Amino acid sequence: MLTSCEIHFETLRPLNRISQFLTNLTLKSNLQMTSETTDSFEKQLVNSEVQAEYMESAVAGSTSLSTTSEEVNSLMQQLARNR
Repeated sequence: MLTSCEIHFETLRPLNRISQFLTNLTLKSNLQMTSETTDSFEKQLVNSEVQAEYMESAVAGSTSLSTTSEEVNSLMQQLARNR
């Protein structure tokens, strides 16, 4: 199973390629292709943000599901004592 960092890295890899491609297009002054590639880049960036939010939510959900009420109560008591 991939960690969230590995998934995030895998998501960013295509974005890096698009960024390099945009740089080359800009140097060649091909505005139509630059515009199309920029649109594609924006879509992939939004998708990567959605994936990151989903992963964060899934990790948070699995953590809360694996924490017993006794553990939560114990931690709350420790916090109350430390204040």
